[in-house]
Amino acid sequence: MTVTVNRSMVLWSFVVPTYQQRTRDAWQYRLLTRMNALRRERHLATASAAVRFGSQDRLVFQRGASGKHSAWIFTNNLPNCSGRIQYPVAPPDPPQGMYWRDALFNEPFEILDGSTMAASTKPLVLVLEPSYAVS
Repeated sequence: MTVTVNRSMVLWSFVVPTYQQRTRDAWQYRLLTRMNALRRERHLATASAAVRFGSQDRLVFQRGASGKHSAWIFTNNLPNCSGRIQYPVAPPDPPQGMYWRDALFNEPFEILDGSTMAASTKPLVLVLEPSYAVS
């Protein structure tokens, strides 16, 4: 049996993922892709931003005017830990028929006495969603 190999074919490219493939599989790439999708979905690309809290290890800012197209972003540079993270600010109470939801990871969080408690060090991106009554 004779096998003919096209010399212009790069055989190793079928075995080893390319740089572009490895980059797209990285969690950082997926995070930025999701955040950019949220910016488009929520019409936040050119919306104004306001810093609500900043410290050496935590940053909270708001994109967009208050209302349906608003997002509150809670981020930090704390080491990955299993404990809860407290941010000393919170978004305003949602309008009637709406609730705040983490649009990035769907992580649980609590708003208590003007503070936001995150379940982990992952960023929170809180957006308003309509609440539907179940009868």
